[in-house]
Amino acid sequence: MRKLLCVLSIVFLALVFCAAAHAAVVPVITANGMNGTVHTAENSAVTIRVQLSPGEKEGTDADWWLAVYAFGRWYGYDLSGGFSDLGDFPDIGSFRPVYQGALATLPSSVILEIPQMPAGTYSLYFGTDMNRNGTLDADSLVLSELNIISGSSQALTSGLTRSMTPGAGQDDLYELVSGNSAFALDFYQAIRSRDGNLFFSPYSISTALAMTYAGAAGDTAQQMKNTLHFTLPQNRLHSAFNALNLYLSGLSGYDFRLNIANSLWGQNDYPFLSSFLDVIAGNYGAALNRTDFIHAPEESRITINNWVSENTEQRIQDLLPENSVDPSARLVLVNAIYFNAPWASPFDAQRTHDDVFYYADGTQITVPMMETADHFRYAEGDGYKAVELSYKHGTASMVILLPDAGRFDKIEKSLTPALLSEIAANLGYRLILIEMPKFRY
Repeated sequence: MRKLLCVLSIVFLALVFCAAAHAAVVPVITANGMNGTVHTAENSAVTIRVQLSPGEKEGTDADWWLAVYAFGRWYGYDLSGGFSDLGDFPDIGSFRPVYQGALATLPSSVILEIPQMPAGTYSLYFGTDMNRNGTLDADSLVLSELNIISGSSQALTSGLTRSMTPGAGQDDLYELVSGNSAFALDFYQAIRSRDGNLFFSPYSISTALAMTYAGAAGDTAQQMKNTLHFTLPQNRLHSAFNALNLYLSGLSGYDFRLNIANSLWGQNDYPFLSSFLDVIAGNYGAALNRTDFIHAPEESRITINNWVSENTEQRIQDLLPENSVDPSARLVLVNAIYFNAPWASPFDAQRTHDDVFYYADGTQITVPMMETADHFRYAEGDGYKAVELSYKHGTASMVILLPDAGRFDKIEKSLTPALLSEIAANLGYRLILIEMPKFRY
């Protein structure tokens, strides 16, 4: 059997986001108005807030709890009794929840105020014990994660905290996602001739460059706007990015991990406009971390790489290669995205077998081939077949585009937002046998 495979998972994910933009923002935990990884000065005050919207679980009764991992141990927190040492594994049965009741009745609220945060690295998890069995298990879904690094860097912060209710309308979200999809395909066409497999996240690239765009002006701003397909005015664009990021940041659960974090690293003595700091703090939850590129470029590079490693669960160890940061650097902007989720219809490892895989040029190799059969959303068009593989809970999906034999180059060149929209519109459930090479990102 001839098999030609073109996987465009993240490109299509942008279209999925467009459809999901209607959904209410799900729980997000922040420290001092920022989420992801937050850097604070040693012994500074920290306010932990949770922004909740009922979403699909409206009316559900549950115990809401806050678990903290610090210095190799777990701690539980409740508003009346403070921290309880939970040891090596988070058993939440020994302490009272932060809140108990229906999801729909819990407003945005401060759940923890720390007057002085000692130096160290802290991981906070806000979750729910849906069955009230007092144990962090498959029924106790972790809804949001926050990392606080205290004392490890100096951050230049804005007077603003992140807006948790950006107020971006549905039309603005559609326009943002449509522009991002157009940029994704432009970028793909520009790099597709390179040897080897390609994997990239258009959302990550757009988010990182949108933060830079906030500080651009003149020809630079116009060129960025044209290349990135930014069609909204600056104030509405950043508000829409904020709304989309809040939605995506709240998707993580017990077996669905999507962590998105941004950071900026600026030269210690370099002046940065307060208006720029206000935009990135209010819309992206990011502060500007101070470092010394001039006198310690290698140490700065290692610090940034450590931040990336922490935010990708150690999957990306050395984003910036040796000597990539030199004394001329003044600002480094980093976006980290980590995604890990099981398939809704898993492939049975026992059915994996060796079979022939054909490259686009017709040459062939023998590879381990995964196999599964189920009802999947499937479509056929002029010169291609497409199938959608959902991840567990249906929060996201991967769409695989299979050009017909001899049509790979033509289909690849014809990739446009219109074609992806056509594929998405034509997908319908059918019983499908899928064979595809075993792969990893």
